[in-house]
Order: sequence, then C-alpha cells, then structure tokens
Amino acid sequence: MHFSFGAATAALFLASSLMAQAGTDPNPPVKAAPGQSTTSTSVTPSAATVVLPNAYATKMGNSNNIFGVAWANQRYQQNHAGAEVGNARPFFAHALRFRNASHTGPTQTLEIKLSASDTTPATHSATFATNIGSNKQTTVFKGNYKYPDMVPNTSPTSFKIVIPYKAPWPWTNPAKKGLLFETLNTSAANGSYFVDAASGDTNVSRSWATGVTTATGTVGLNFGLITAILDKPVPPFASYDLFGRSCPGTGGKVGTILPKSQRTKMGNSNNIFGAAYQNQRYHQLMLNDARATVYINHAFRPGTRSDAGPTRALKILMSKSQVAPASISTTFATNIGTNAQTTVFSGTHKYPNMVPSTNPQEFKLSVPWTANFVWTPAKGDNMLYEYQCSDLASGGAFYPNAISGDAETSRLWGTGPTAATGSVGLNYGLCVCFGYKGIGSTPPSLTNVGTPVINTTMSINVGGAQATPGIAVLIMGVSKSTWSNIPLPFDLTVLGAKGCNLYVSFDLTFGVALDKSGNGKSALSIPNAPALYGFTWHNQYFVFDPTANALGLVFTNGGSAKVGGL
Repeated sequence: MHFSFGAATAALFLASSLMAQAGTDPNPPVKAAPGQSTTSTSVTPSAATVVLPNAYATKMGNSNNIFGVAWANQRYQQNHAGAEVGNARPFFAHALRFRNASHTGPTQTLEIKLSASDTTPATHSATFATNIGSNKQTTVFKGNYKYPDMVPNTSPTSFKIVIPYKAPWPWTNPAKKGLLFETLNTSAANGSYFVDAASGDTNVSRSWATGVTTATGTVGLNFGLITAILDKPVPPFASYDLFGRSCPGTGGKVGTILPKSQRTKMGNSNNIFGAAYQNQRYHQLMLNDARATVYINHAFRPGTRSDAGPTRALKILMSKSQVAPASISTTFATNIGTNAQTTVFSGTHKYPNMVPSTNPQEFKLSVPWTANFVWTPAKGDNMLYEYQCSDLASGGAFYPNAISGDAETSRLWGTGPTAATGSVGLNYGLCVCFGYKGIGSTPPSLTNVGTPVINTTMSINVGGAQATPGIAVLIMGVSKSTWSNIPLPFDLTVLGAKGCNLYVSFDLTFGVALDKSGNGKSALSIPNAPALYGFTWHNQYFVFDPTANALGLVFTNGGSAKVGGL
C-alpha cells in the first residue's frame, strides 16, 4: 500500500501538533537508534559551498578510502590548501561523496575537530601536533554517526554523507595557513565503507595512526577524501524510533527452534557466518525432533545486540542429511549426500535492524521463503541448512545469537558460494527458528524502512501477523501520551486483549492487506515541504486475529517519526 502525506494529511497533523511543539529545538542532535538512518538524502553544493580539492567539484574522484571514515581506533588528519577554502565565513557542516559502489552504512563513534593548520599539504607532518601548531582546535561533532547505505554514484554534485556541526565553526582565512580536519574514531570495529577520494592532487594531504592519542603517524601526500563544506545551515535529521512491545497473536507460530536446548534460554555466543557473511558457503547440521512439518521461513534472534540490518544477496537451501552433527564433513557434498535440496530463497534480502531481546522465543530477524520445505523425517535423518552469499563486500556487523558447546548442531563454512570444501566447527551453530504453517503465539511487529525525509518515500511495515483474514490497520496519531481523555499507553486487557497496549492516538487509520506470510507495508511519501521539519507523529498496527483473544485484535509495538531534511 502507498499513500501520500499530502496537503490534507499535513494540515490535520500540523494544526493539532505544531502549537504543542512550539519552542522545541528545530535542529536536534544526531543520534543512532533502531530503524534510524541519520543521512538518507543528499546535499548538492551551491555556489556558496566549496568542494575540496576544488578540481573535484565537477568530476568524480580517481580513488576511494576508508581512513577518516570507518576505520576503528584511528587518529586521522586531512590538510587542505587555505587558498582553496576561500574567504572567511562560518561552516555549518561538511559532506562526503558516495563512490560508484554499494556498502551497508555502519555506525561509528567519532569526534571531529576543525582548525587552521601551520603546515601546507606539501609540508604535512607525520607529527599530528606539528600540523595543528598554535591553532585552536574545535570539536564540531562528537558521538555515534550512522552512515547511510551507499548506492553507486557517478554524480559529482551529490554528497549524501552529511555531518552537521553542533555549532557553526568560523573559518577566518588566516594568511599562509590551511584548513585541518582531525577525526578520532573510537569505534570497536571497522565498517566496510569506502568513499570517493582524490589521489595526486597537491592541494590535499593526510596522515593517520592506530590509536586516537598517538602522537605520530603515516603521511599520505597529495591524497584525501573529497569533501564539500557547507556555509549555510543544514536541515535537521529525520528519525524513526521504535518503542513498546507487541502482544501475542496467532500468526506464524514461533516454530521449531534449533538446537532444541535454545527453546527456553538464550545462546552463549553470536556469529555472522551463515547469516550475513560475504562470499561464503555455509552448512549447519541440526538434530530435529519435529514430526512431519511444512516449513515456510527461518529467522534468527538478536540477543543483546543492536546491529543494523544489512542487504545481502542470498540463496538458502534446505534438505535432510544422514550425517550426524558430530560427524559433519569438510566436504559440502558429503553432508548433502543423495538427498534433494529445496531452494527456499534466492534473491536479495534486507534484514531488519536488531532490537535487543532476552526472550528466547523472539525471532524477528526473519528471511521469508519463496518456496516451502516439507520435512518428513525417517530414522537417522537430520536437518541441513545451507547458506550461500554472493556479495563480495562486507555488509557490516550483523551477529545473531548463537550457541557454543551444543552437541546437537555443528557447522561448516568455505570461501565462495560454490566452495567444495571448508572448515568445520563442531558443537557450534546459529540459533534458528524454522517457521511453519499453523496456530501459534508470535507477536506481530512494526518496523520501518527509511526515515521521513522530505521529498522521499519510507515504509512502515508489519510482520509476523495472522494471515487469515489478512487485514491490518495502521494507526497514525499525533500523541503517544493521551487520546481524548484516555492516558496512553492504555492496557487493553479490560477489553479482552490480554497483554496488549494501545500506544498512540487514533487520528488517522489506513487498512493494509497482508500476504500469505502475514507481512504487509504502508509506503509513505513525504512532500518536499521544509515547513514539515521537526513535525512528529506516532504509529502502531493492529491486526484482525479472531482466535487470539476475546477482542479479536492484536497490537504491535509503536514507532515515532520526526520529519527532517537529511
């Protein structure tokens, strides 16, 4: 379903909410949150914005780099010729440029400082303090920064990685001095994220070192990230934050959780292999105590992690195997044997963002299958899960819950989606839930793809719902504290929906049709209207589920939106 947040809708929401929001900060700080993308639109440099080095204002770079962007535990300086920066004026933000490639945007912990430089690109020193010299450094950004997912870019005027400053920074155009960027990255892990860069330009140089307090580093002359500096205020960031919890419905039972020890407890590890690792073939052998069953999907659980969901090119195959987990072979064909494999999924899949949970039955990192797998076990049959990923680049950190030390599962992995042999990990595997047709008690969930950036489209999704009769309703409300005279959240147990809560006010509703797996979405078009900056609303789905409770309705968690320009 697609609907436009047009004039009538905007008028209704604005009339009821702008007075309540008067006096709030129209330019809130950047933060990383579940479902939030901090930079999802582009800034096109105007005549008043400078691109450094100047030669790349009208052409793409001839290189790319991760240093100063997503390389963890690093001190990085980049020195630009002052003559290229130009006249004295305040700077409000800077932006980097996508290259002609795809990357999943990581979240990095950064501190960015600006100052004049006592060295030039030609004399850039390996000693960080020498470059700073007598100039005062100013921290213009400090905190977690969620890079946008990168899509291939060949436009030199499109800068989609925008980093706003906490306050305007004054460039005074000092004589015989350059402009110095310093980035301190204290992240725990690197992100695979390479941006557009310039090599061989004498107006930029850089230096880097491991450790954010290191005094000296390695110099790279005539090389740097292509950077646009904005001397006009940037619009606020859009956000979409999830809150609350869903209540039990009957859509898509929890399913068969394997290994079976994980049905009542969380795993003691986490792993990316077999879920999102690049260029890999993976087998996981599992004892399955279920009788004849038709499986329709599989899902992982996040545990305590909050990793951003990557997009991966996957092929998933299911089969029986007569090989026991303790005897898993290093040869993939041996584990398959003479059994027929069923390709249950082949294509591109976007995992949802992880929301930490310690509920051992909450598997929300699902992969919807395009074909069912019929499990009809005979004595000695075990279940074999095969994962193939053809992506050559990392999708970033994505580590679902796993179990170490369980004799009922083992795994095998090799490099390349068609690898013939690999490495064995005994008594170790992902905690997997295989969903099946039938009655269950899984809570439906509200998630989002994208954020409410003006002149873009986002979607508000529902999953895990009862597919019969296949109807959900999206609520859009201006409040999550009151509805009429009713305080929110409101416990719906008194109406026959035990464990359910109403989180948002009923101001607008939209019907959404569900597919056979109980999934649906509402696409929301945000108009190109800067007057909407800072405007907030809240969402929740309810699903028609006649046998779930006396009310015949189940309710999802909530989501809060804030409109922005980035």
